[in-house]
Amino acid sequence: MFVEEGFRVRFANGEVIDFYADSAQEKRDWLKILGETIGHVPDSRGWCQVVLVKEAKARAEREKHESAAEKLRAAQQQMRQHPRMSMQPPIPSNRMSHGPGNRLAPPPNTGRRPLPSGQPQGYR
Repeated sequence: MFVEEGFRVRFANGEVIDFYADSAQEKRDWLKILGETIGHVPDSRGWCQVVLVKEAKARAEREKHESAAEKLRAAQQQMRQHPRMSMQPPIPSNRMSHGPGNRLAPPPNTGRRPLPSGQPQGYR
């Protein structure tokens, strides 16, 4: 490097970065900022915790969706294996379980008394 306002940062892993400034003052400003920053990073990395929490939430949400999708696939597979079972409509509770054609059960007693035998139909 042969530039008067340039400088080089060499890292422990062998990587090298060359910097160039437009003026001697700008070079001094950069060196001051880098000197105050390099080697003075606090141990508690707040940004790292934010990233880890975000990734944990995303993973939990993804697992929740995968679990729901797996349950749906299992139900669909079961329906494919037993198609008749899934195609039959449920029998309403007001239908009789025996007899011809599953006729409707008689309506509940409405509180009226039956007509006495021998009375005309329109009489009440």
